[in-house]
Amino acid sequence: MAQLSTAEKLDAQAVFAAGTACTDCGGIHQRACPRVKRKVFHPNGNLVEVEYWRHGQWDETGVIWPEDAYDPQDAEDASE
Repeated sequence: MAQLSTAEKLDAQAVFAAGTACTDCGGIHQRACPRVKRKVFHPNGNLVEVEYWRHGQWDETGVIWPEDAYDPQDAEDASE
């Protein structure tokens, strides 16, 4: 699990709320999705095939997941 500052969590929450997280892995990352092994495009530019790495075979380092942004501990701290 990524250790995010409060500002980073709020930024990530905004991305998840807007529905703009990665369509391939569901997380947030700065570079190409590490889950994608290969993409094939038609000559007209349309995506026609995506091959993914198997679960556990791709590096999730640097990916922010919803559970990183919505830490239950934050809700407990706010209610105290």
